[in-house]
Amino acid sequence: MGSSIILGLPPVFAFETAEGMWYNVPGSGVSRAKGGIIMKKRIISLILASIMILAVVPLSGCAKKAPDGSNTNEPTAEPTAEPAITTPECAEPTLEPTPEPTPAVTEEPEPAYEYNPHLFVPMIIEDVPQDYWDSFHNLCDALLAGETTFECSSEAAYKWATDVTVLAQLFPAACLKIKAQSDDGSAAFENGVGKISYQMPVDEFLERQARFEELVTGVLNEYLDADDDDFEKSLKLYNYMESNYTYNYDFIESKSDGYVYYTIMNHSGQCVDLGSVYAFFLLQAGVEAVLCGGQSPDMDHDWTYLVIDGQGYFSDPTWSLKVLKDDPLELY
Repeated sequence: MGSSIILGLPPVFAFETAEGMWYNVPGSGVSRAKGGIIMKKRIISLILASIMILAVVPLSGCAKKAPDGSNTNEPTAEPTAEPAITTPECAEPTLEPTPEPTPAVTEEPEPAYEYNPHLFVPMIIEDVPQDYWDSFHNLCDALLAGETTFECSSEAAYKWATDVTVLAQLFPAACLKIKAQSDDGSAAFENGVGKISYQMPVDEFLERQARFEELVTGVLNEYLDADDDDFEKSLKLYNYMESNYTYNYDFIESKSDGYVYYTIMNHSGQCVDLGSVYAFFLLQAGVEAVLCGGQSPDMDHDWTYLVIDGQGYFSDPTWSLKVLKDDPLELY
C-alpha cells in the first residue's frame, strides 16, 4: 500500500483496500470511496460496531458452537424444588419407671470402747498384791468361757478373787451368781487351782454377762468420744448418771442380783451403789477410780475417789441426782 501528499490541499492519507481506493481527510471526518462520500463519525462507528458484536455473541461467556452452528451452553442445573417438610406424627412418650435409688451403704464406725474384764486399781496395789490381781483375771477369763476352774497363786488369792464385794465392784454380773466351792464336794482350792460353782445354768449366766457388757459398752460409746482425756471422761460419765439415775430409798444390797449389777441394769440405787457404779464406769473408760466412804454417829455415806493426771479427787454422784420426793434427800 502506498501514500502520497497532494500540494495545496489538506493532508490526505490514501490507502487501498480490497474494495478499492479510500481517501481519508484527517480532521474532517470525511472518507471518500470510489467517488462517494460516507459520513461517519468515529464514535458512532465504534458504538454501532459494539452493538453488532453484542448481538452476535451471547452474553454468556461459556457459549460454544454446535456442529450445526447453533449455540450450546453448559447444561444448566434445573432449580431444585424445596423438599416438602412433613411433620411426623408424635407418638405418645413412653415413661420408663424411675429406678429406686440405692441407699448408700455406710459402714458403722468401730466402737471406741470395748468391755474390759480385766479391771485393775493401781492405788491399792500395796494392799492387794499383783499375784492377787493375776488370779482374779484368771477367774474372769474362766467365767467368760463358762469354765469351773482357774489358776490361782495361793489360797489367799483364791479367796480374794471370789469375794462377793470384789466381784460386785469389778465383775458385777458374777456377784451372787457363783460361789467359791466345788460341785463334787472336793477341796475348793488345791495345787494352784481354784474351783467355782455356778448358782444358775451356765448358758444363762453367759447370756446375763453378754447383756451386761452390751449395756456398759453402749453407755461408753454413746456418751464418750475416743479422744476424750480423763477429765472429760469423768465429767461426761458424771453427767450421764445425773441424767439417767435416780435415788432408791429401798435398801437393795440384800437383792439376789448383786447391788452394782442391779443398779446398772435398773438405773437406781443408793450412795454405796451409785459410788460403785461411777467407779466401775470410770475403770471401764480407763480412769483409775475406787469406792470410798465414811461413817459418823448420824450417817454413813459412800462416794467415789478418782485419779486424773496423777492427782486424786473426790466425786459424789449421789448429790447430782434429781430428788423425786418432796422431803429432803436421805443419804445412806
